[in-house]
Amino acid sequence: MFRDCTSLAGPVKCINANAMKSYSCAYMFAGCTNLRSAPELPASTMATYCYYNMFLNCVSLQHLPELPATTLANNCYEHVFSNCSSVVEAPELSATTLTQSCYARMFYNCKKLEHPPKLPVTHLAPYCYY
Repeated sequence: MFRDCTSLAGPVKCINANAMKSYSCAYMFAGCTNLRSAPELPASTMATYCYYNMFLNCVSLQHLPELPATTLANNCYEHVFSNCSSVVEAPELSATTLTQSCYARMFYNCKKLEHPPKLPVTHLAPYCYY
């Protein structure tokens, strides 16, 4: 929808959905290099690849939204903030039951990340924290 809109700086208010569909927001803001704040993402139920690469290469992104989802699907957050090199603090990850690759590479190459999320889950799914 907004992929590679390099002039988009925000704020984008909210992706107002309680339950996501597969690939629904994949690559939505990827390459928006001036985007500084991510919109609210209030969904509580994820679908496969729903936020896949959503903010890929958003190098100016500093403020991440809360991630209240408690029902995850395979690969739902995979690469969501990859290469967001200005991110310093990660949001809390609310889910207690993980799925395959659900958080895989979520913060890949976030070079300034100083405050990663707590990982309180005791039962891991394959590649969930890859």
